[in-house]
Amino acid sequence: MRHHPTGHGPRFVTGHTDTSTTLGYAQGLLEVAFAAVASGHHAEAAALVRMLIGQLGPREADALLLLGQQQRRIGDLAGAEWLLRQAVAVNPMQADALMDLGETLRLAGKPRQAVPFLERAAALVPDAPGLRASLAASYTALENHQEALRWARAELAANPNQPAAHGLMGDVLARLGRAQEAITEYDKALALRPEESRARYGRALARLELGDMPGAWRDHEARLDILGTAPFTQPAWHGQKRIKRRRILLYAEQGYADTVQFVRYATLVATTGATVLLRVQPDLGRLCATVPGVSAASELADPVPAFDLHCPLLSLPAIFATSLKTIPHAVPYLTADDFVRGQWRQALKPWRKMRVGLAWRGAASMLSASIPPGALAPLLARTDIECHTLQRVASNEEQATFAQAADMADHSLGLTHVDQIAGLIAEMDLVIAVDSVEAHLAGALGVAAWVMLPHPANWRWLREREDSPWYPTMRLFRQRHPGDWHSVIEQVMHNLDAWAVQRA
Repeated sequence: MRHHPTGHGPRFVTGHTDTSTTLGYAQGLLEVAFAAVASGHHAEAAALVRMLIGQLGPREADALLLLGQQQRRIGDLAGAEWLLRQAVAVNPMQADALMDLGETLRLAGKPRQAVPFLERAAALVPDAPGLRASLAASYTALENHQEALRWARAELAANPNQPAAHGLMGDVLARLGRAQEAITEYDKALALRPEESRARYGRALARLELGDMPGAWRDHEARLDILGTAPFTQPAWHGQKRIKRRRILLYAEQGYADTVQFVRYATLVATTGATVLLRVQPDLGRLCATVPGVSAASELADPVPAFDLHCPLLSLPAIFATSLKTIPHAVPYLTADDFVRGQWRQALKPWRKMRVGLAWRGAASMLSASIPPGALAPLLARTDIECHTLQRVASNEEQATFAQAADMADHSLGLTHVDQIAGLIAEMDLVIAVDSVEAHLAGALGVAAWVMLPHPANWRWLREREDSPWYPTMRLFRQRHPGDWHSVIEQVMHNLDAWAVQRA
């Protein structure tokens, strides 16, 4: 339980030293508000406190803290951040406000801003419940895994019988590439609390990284307890038989790359005789409609079509009991639009040398997956290939790097839709990409792709392999240690030399 901002439990103040009767009355009402919070009446407490703002003197920070906590409770992270920043400005030494502001920033996807507030809180109240876990999670998001490990160890030492502490340690170990040790921690968390969904989901990802798919997919369903499911009233499909001629809606639930990777399962669903409908992210509808067996595809902003059953795309591997040997790996299962491809053929120069599409930027949530543009300089200096951007050139560093390339075509203005990206990829001889949706598109389109991976890599790329069981036209180039893009580029350069000889 969090401590009261003043250091004491809720109490009604009847005799402050303040001479102002109004101030004393306002502070007394503030104590009533804290008592209301303690009894679960959060909205009522917030309504009372709003009337007191500006009348509380030295207790103003307490009121702002309570309002900030209420805004975060109802999901208004931006409002909570503003209120909590005001609370910290009024009283920079209020540990609860510092901690709540840090946690709010972390939840809002701002871990770099969160850490200083959490560290300040830790200096004041190092044993505050949840503080070490927030710091570990923030440092994990920043990919500062050693600091994350330090705080996770501290949390586990303080709470050795808490499943969440073991789960947190598992998460940090998994991000360090220590999958087997992570599984051990997840097992301990689940032994203490079998319904611990986060530990079960973390164990699933660690098992998938090690290639232990059958058991992993069952655990993988725990993600739905964390991320939620679509609010449909129709029944979910869990693999039940006898669905011939029934309409089943398969829907995206996570990122674009996940949809591109797992939409292949729509073809297997179609073999049951069901009518397969897809519901995917913006811009993906037309492309995903080309998957064999799909009757129609809509996007999330479109009206929901009529259907009988529903299932998230990432639940399909479990339904079909996928193992390394049974991954549906036939490619292409996506087809670029003929008209768009024709436009790119007209826009591209006549073929003179090998066309190589480049994608250097990974998802924003995967900082280590992106390669600094400057690290691409040896590749861009080659005169035996023609480089083409598959992503928009955004930063000054990108612009400066690509301006020095020996033969580079910047297609930033033309990459306005996923269909445009897919059409350009289909015209490439080779795609060289980091872990990104462009890499998945190349694999799904059956285009030769070389994927440059960080250390550790995401679970879907398994361990140590140079090939991918998901994409037969793909080759993987792995860092030897975190941040080691130099050796990856060296491997790519060496293989380009061999590629050029083979095509000569």
